[in-house]
Amino acid sequence: SQDPQPTQVNCWDVFTFNTTTCSWDTSGSQPSEPVQVNCWETVTFDTTTCAWVVTGTQPTQPSLACWETAAFDSISCAWNVSGTQDPMPTLSCWETATFDSTSCAWVVSGTQVLAEISQSGETLSAMTNPPGLNADWYNIQNEDGNTRIWLMQEDASTFNPTFDCSYFIVVNHEGCTDTSEVYSYGASAARIGSFITSPNPTNGLVEVKFENNKNQFVTLKLIGNKGVVLDEFITTEDNLSLDLSKYPSGNYYLHFNSEGAVQGCGLEKVQKISTKIILNK
Repeated sequence: SQDPQPTQVNCWDVFTFNTTTCSWDTSGSQPSEPVQVNCWETVTFDTTTCAWVVTGTQPTQPSLACWETAAFDSISCAWNVSGTQDPMPTLSCWETATFDSTSCAWVVSGTQVLAEISQSGETLSAMTNPPGLNADWYNIQNEDGNTRIWLMQEDASTFNPTFDCSYFIVVNHEGCTDTSEVYSYGASAARIGSFITSPNPTNGLVEVKFENNKNQFVTLKLIGNKGVVLDEFITTEDNLSLDLSKYPSGNYYLHFNSEGAVQGCGLEKVQKISTKIILNK
């Protein structure tokens, strides 16, 4: 009888009976292992399917900050992360910086401390940012080329000088300070520019405009044809409404003279001006 077929050892073995040798010939070879395409792959031979099985997945890209980029290195078979965060900008004392991951940039916030002086009549006020801060008030004078400074009042929002001179303030807020420009103070205006009157001639009412940027006291006198002072007006505005209807028709003069009204150190030159108002009733 024919010899029985030998037991198969490998899944790829094929048996054929050779009538010349009167025996079973074994043929077949294992399929070649596939070439590895990716570094993360492993290859194993499956004897059931008699085929090579490739397994493995690329490592997951790591989570990145907005300034980072990731590139896969096939040699080390790992992700390489590169990139650096922008350095925090140089900040002023009132500023803070936070990093915005959406815009991938530093956001600088904060309110600058500012100090200015304003005037209304004989009162000086500290105009600050943030609003409502108190200030230290200083008087500054130049004498024979030497600058001298006196502290006049501490931690106050307003100051009423006792003499006309130059002043400045220093404001401190949360460790930040600001010094105002020097302010030349005079309770009464030394100069008001020129008069603008309208309507002129008038039948009674007349509007008068002049310069008074510091809201100082401006004293104006109404003088009649014979040089007699008929009325006196004091305002801290830059305009004045006059009603001359109680006076007879004629020529009147509105007069400004800062001589004698201005005292103190190193102030503006005084001014003396007049303008004619014609009253036609």
